[in-house]
Amino acid sequence: MHVAAAALPCPFCTATFPFDANLSRHIARFHVGAVAFDTPVARRGPRQVPNSVGAGNSNGRHLIAVAGNTGPDDTTAPPAVRVRSVASAPDAVNCGGGSTAAGTAEGDGVAVGARVVARGDACALPMSLSRVRHVFQGTTSALVYRYFLGKGDVARADALVPLLRQGRPTAYVTDELKAIRMFALSTGGTGLSEKARADYYNSVAQTEAITAATSETVILKMEDELATSSDHSSSRSGDSSSDGPDTSSASTAPSRTRRTKKESLRKRLRKAIADAKASIKNVKGPLTSAFPTAAAFVASLKGEQDRCLSEMKWQVTHIVDGASFDFFFRDIMDVAHDAFGRAANVQLRGKRHVKADGSIVRSSSLDSDVYLVQEADVLKIHANAVHGGKPIKAFAMAVQFFSDATLLSWNGSNYAYPIRVRFPNIITGKMQWLTVGYVPVIKCTSEDGAEKARVRLLRDAVFQRCLAVLMHRFIPASQYGEPMIVPGEHDPVLAVPRVVLYAADQPEERRVLGFKLSGCKRPCSHCLVGKQHAACRGPKAGARDVLEHIDLQLDAVEALEDGAGPARLAQIEGDSSIVPIIPALAAVHGLGTGPCCLYQVFGFDMLHVMKLGVLRVVAQKVPALLKALCKGGLARYGSVAKTIVAMNERIRHFGRLIMASLVAPGYLVRKGVTQATLKGRQWRHGIVVWAFMVAGLIGRRLPGSRDPCFVSQRKGRRHAAGPRAGRRGTSSGGTPGNATGGSHDDYLEDNSAADSEASLPDRGSRATSDVGTDDTMSGGEERVEDVPVQEAAETSEAYKELFGDRPMHEAVLYVVCLAARLMGKLCGDNEPENERFTDDSALALQKEAYDFVCRYVAVLFGPIHTTKMHALAFHLVDEIFNRGNLVEADTSVNEALHRLLKAMFEGTNKQTTSFAVQMLRCEQTLAHIVAEDANDKARAAVGLSPRLHDVAFRPDVSVSATDTAPDLDGLRRPEGSEHSSASGDGRRDDESDDGSYDEHPAKRSRRLAGSERRRRRRRARVRGRRVAVADLIVKDGGRLKEITSLLGVNDKQHLTVANSQKFEAVLGWRHTRLDQHIRAADDLYRKSWYDFILYRDAAFPGVPQLGPARLIVRAVDGERRDTIIVQRMEPAQQRQNCILTEFGCRRHKWIINAHTGFPALAAVNVVDVERLEHVVPDFEDLCERHGLRGTPATIPDTPTERLRQRYFTNIFFPWTSNSIDELPGDGQS
Repeated sequence: MHVAAAALPCPFCTATFPFDANLSRHIARFHVGAVAFDTPVARRGPRQVPNSVGAGNSNGRHLIAVAGNTGPDDTTAPPAVRVRSVASAPDAVNCGGGSTAAGTAEGDGVAVGARVVARGDACALPMSLSRVRHVFQGTTSALVYRYFLGKGDVARADALVPLLRQGRPTAYVTDELKAIRMFALSTGGTGLSEKARADYYNSVAQTEAITAATSETVILKMEDELATSSDHSSSRSGDSSSDGPDTSSASTAPSRTRRTKKESLRKRLRKAIADAKASIKNVKGPLTSAFPTAAAFVASLKGEQDRCLSEMKWQVTHIVDGASFDFFFRDIMDVAHDAFGRAANVQLRGKRHVKADGSIVRSSSLDSDVYLVQEADVLKIHANAVHGGKPIKAFAMAVQFFSDATLLSWNGSNYAYPIRVRFPNIITGKMQWLTVGYVPVIKCTSEDGAEKARVRLLRDAVFQRCLAVLMHRFIPASQYGEPMIVPGEHDPVLAVPRVVLYAADQPEERRVLGFKLSGCKRPCSHCLVGKQHAACRGPKAGARDVLEHIDLQLDAVEALEDGAGPARLAQIEGDSSIVPIIPALAAVHGLGTGPCCLYQVFGFDMLHVMKLGVLRVVAQKVPALLKALCKGGLARYGSVAKTIVAMNERIRHFGRLIMASLVAPGYLVRKGVTQATLKGRQWRHGIVVWAFMVAGLIGRRLPGSRDPCFVSQRKGRRHAAGPRAGRRGTSSGGTPGNATGGSHDDYLEDNSAADSEASLPDRGSRATSDVGTDDTMSGGEERVEDVPVQEAAETSEAYKELFGDRPMHEAVLYVVCLAARLMGKLCGDNEPENERFTDDSALALQKEAYDFVCRYVAVLFGPIHTTKMHALAFHLVDEIFNRGNLVEADTSVNEALHRLLKAMFEGTNKQTTSFAVQMLRCEQTLAHIVAEDANDKARAAVGLSPRLHDVAFRPDVSVSATDTAPDLDGLRRPEGSEHSSASGDGRRDDESDDGSYDEHPAKRSRRLAGSERRRRRRRARVRGRRVAVADLIVKDGGRLKEITSLLGVNDKQHLTVANSQKFEAVLGWRHTRLDQHIRAADDLYRKSWYDFILYRDAAFPGVPQLGPARLIVRAVDGERRDTIIVQRMEPAQQRQNCILTEFGCRRHKWIINAHTGFPALAAVNVVDVERLEHVVPDFEDLCERHGLRGTPATIPDTPTERLRQRYFTNIFFPWTSNSIDELPGDGQS
């Protein structure tokens, strides 16, 4: 039966129809792609603004639907979808928007019974997935949205804090009380326990009582002293006052505020003491006045948790799927309103940056392709949006998501699974991720395979339902928008949220999208590449079709709910690698409709793809290749096992600047050796020195070779005590080592059983997955170590095409240098501040990554079919175009935020059923209070009164790490060492007051006595230790003997030397200076530390000189010098066809002083120092002369050896790197 309506207009064009059936047929034929959610039958009357999504919304936020041209007679409006019903029975729910009785709604010409009811509405019954589509249920995203609405998870949501405990004001209103609150909630990272809070209250209360009593005692003593000193004068003053007429009252009455001239100081003191005694009797401290007892103080802190959580609108719902799981969450739109209300600077419009030559540049999400495409879609739909009878400005609110599980307890029993969001439109200069939910963690009850499969599917289903609950208002708002108040705009703007990034590792990415994690034919989430063709040479595979895959997942879920078996599910799956799970993100407009960017929002995770993925694979392949090459023989300088250990031992001689891991067995280990768990930061800084670790080692020993060869005898069990024989054996053709160097020879000998070519039995090395590296629950390990390394033939055509006639050890060094250079480009090492990606630079970087993976690695190590290698080779340029940078998708920032959760977990009861809410309460309360206190301080700084519930002002809480004081002499002078400070005198803190640091005390006294107006010369305090010049001359065999002539001192004088010196480094690739520290000490943190520096020398204009700092002189006999004593170096002859030289490393040698036999010295002023430089020994040269065990610690320190020593500068060392703080942006809305 059709409902008749006169002239029903089409909501998408100007056509009108007499019956709704005609309108339905018209929309199905011409506008099916534009239908979003349940569009009701058109109604007569004026245009009505739809109700807000979610019952009980007190903020007055409405959804606005705009389709085509709008006018006063348009009758299109989205339906009001209820979140939950307050009625106890279905028949008590008002489904018509008016009275619950049958009839016609007031002001509406359509009967209540004719209203279209969305499945999942509060007045609709629970339902399962139905593939029957009505014309008004149009798109796939609408069906996904209603599927999750039908689960009823939103209807079961309730506030985390009960209503009776909400709305209570805070008692911490003063700065003192806020400081006490912060101390109690943040001490130790977890805050004080209840007992510690009570003890803390008692201590502070006792201190306040003692302070009050002490003040009263002081006042009484002052009163007694005043009375005693004025006995002889009080009577005389009384007699004189009685002789004359009493006119004091008459003279002082008219002007009480003005003090009479006859009132003496003694009278004023007596009056002040009397007032102080009257006010101190009942005085209390700030803590005891606010909280009379310790119990009240402890209870108030619990009340602060309730207040903060209620203000943040935390809720809890029960996800029912066989069992009930608690999901704690905040509505994303509520979080967005609060974040934008507190923001200080926002950017509402994206902008395409174009250079003068027409090339496009990208730097952030707001000028990326994904955002600009979705922004164009938003502006097209909402170009004529109206709110309150006035046009409203619309903008695309970019939202970034992150989710990942993290291990909390050492025994692996407790996990936390947070979901965080970020809003790139808020310009803060740093990553600000806000926690919006904690997904319940589901565990297997047994080790049965069927149970694991069931729990795996249940985890994915529960996760998608949790994500749908978070986005209950977000999904409709992505189509219709929500009015929002933002800074810089006088009127509300229409915020249309769009997802531009989902930062996750590869297992989490597959879970969110509903793809198989293991055993899949299509391992990539972005394209349809096959498993055996991933990371292989050839054209790029076709992209995945969003709607096609979502339809397959809908079919699979429907079949699963109907009881279909594995055969039917496998038939639906085909080769798409889907699982019967519907991704909730597909319901978001822009992801499942319009531009369909669902698969594009998942970014290139630098942490798991490059650091924990590609670098780890290369580190495993290098020793495997060495073993394959040397099968049946020896390596170039010894056995395979000794070579691998010596290769990892080199990292200990690369100086103190590196941030790589020094934990044995190192980075490059054989299969069967358990490797230490290394963090992403350690892998990232390890690749910086790998080239110098492998230099000259990876290759077989050729017959007739005269290179030194170290082969130790296999040791048996020792039966007698005595010195260990052969601990420092002599290399063939080399020099015996000395007793220094800290070599791990014990480990080398204990693991030397592989000197023969028989492989060690597998002792269960860790799989190359994300498991154990970042405490995730990812189960998608890719066992690349099981793939045999091919024996790369130096005579093969593919090898000659890439490496020509180079030997194998040079080819391996070349590939490792390629990896280090590529890693530096991906991290933005040593690049200008505002460096942006252009189309040409992005394509060039993609080609370099493709050649590295598909050509060099494939030829040298064999093809590696992993998703991480494939992502690097084929999808790097997509990330640059879709994100504008390689920083925002990096999960390192969120992995670092997990540390706070782990700290808060220590303060819980560790019970599986309750620790999550305890951890949530502590962590979110502290976060809210920190933001609240920063807001109050920022308002006070600009002269505004602090407000507890202010949402229209957000402080800029970023604080500079260093505050540079203006220079006194107008010159760029150093701040001094790490322990330097400023003072008015020239003495050290640890020196006696003997005037040794005062240059001319007599002259200074005469100057001060002669003219007080003359400016006194200000001197900075010089810290350091006082050393006699005579001791320095004979120290270290006379290495610093030239110091007397360089500084113009004699052996009777004393120097003030320091371990470090701060200076402003001049970087050739940046305009701004960078603070660095020069360190030169024999013992600094239990080891020697001598930094290499680049400095300017007048004898070599325009050519920076290089050398290690040996001594930092701050003063000579109290006179400030700030001079660095440097050992001089000069360029050395480069090795023939040197790989390191091709990549930019420079070779140097010592300039030897003929009289001392040590390197020549130079005195360099601190202002002439340009920057630090990382310098490493030429280990290939050392191996050629001293064999496998030749290191700077084992070779003799003789004049002849110093003449032959060679060093390389490290071109790969990251002095500056890209970060979220340095992303360029105009900040204009």
